[in-house]
Amino acid sequence: SLNRLVHHPTNMGDIILLKGGMSDASKPCVYRLPYSTEQLVITVDRVPAAQRERLVGLKPEEKLPVTLLSGFLGAGKTTLLTHVLNNREGKRVAVLVNDMASINVDGQLLKDGVKLHEHNDKMIELQNGCICCTLKEDLMESVRELALERRFDYLLIESTGISEPLPVASTFVATDGMGYPRIGGVTRLDTLVTVVDSMNFLKDYQSDAKAIDRKELGAEEGDERSIVNLLVDQVEIANVLILNKIDLVTSKELDSLKAILKQLNPGARMIESKFGVVSPSMVLDTCSF
Repeated sequence: SLNRLVHHPTNMGDIILLKGGMSDASKPCVYRLPYSTEQLVITVDRVPAAQRERLVGLKPEEKLPVTLLSGFLGAGKTTLLTHVLNNREGKRVAVLVNDMASINVDGQLLKDGVKLHEHNDKMIELQNGCICCTLKEDLMESVRELALERRFDYLLIESTGISEPLPVASTFVATDGMGYPRIGGVTRLDTLVTVVDSMNFLKDYQSDAKAIDRKELGAEEGDERSIVNLLVDQVEIANVLILNKIDLVTSKELDSLKAILKQLNPGARMIESKFGVVSPSMVLDTCSF
């Protein structure tokens, strides 16, 4: 029997939870008191309908679709993103830009090149770290809050030039200690796009340099990753490969590049581009992931 029963008014759409009051878990649970086989402790909580999405998530058709944009430094990610945003055809978009530097250069370029509507669009900058490692928690918190605003049609994430897409993509299927999705309950990873620098990829692909050897990459001290491994990581997981700067290479060089990319990722769709100009439909709502 319950020792005390307190009445709490409820409204249509509210959910009632039974959970253990002494547990450290953030999700509902019922448990027996330690060292006792006779007493069952139950805490009853009411979650208002307006806040229920934070716990139970959204319906599949309500989840915020996400495109993750990757690519090595100088490949043209920001140029591509600027073009897509300027041709978004009325979509209400949220943009999350990651930069390793203390001053987010890519974020500033977007502000200068794109007209974001204050009441319909939003841009968040994550800097001084990489969303694939040191800023992963910040990424999940930002994405979750954007999704729960329920006012955006799409989320575009531009990762830093030395980010690995796989750890970032894994955050969308990550669960907490109770097995509940961290952000997968409110978002849907739609497309992984990697922008390839057609002019420099082959040269970098044959390099034995490490990321830390190039100061402009902003790699942290102790980063032992090689540039070629970064390039491979960014290409292998992509659903869409944008071959940018094709006007700066010969047809023979382009064929060689395509052959290597095909070998690394046979299933990816390859799209040729100059100055990052591609149809937004190629990178948004493709349901490729």
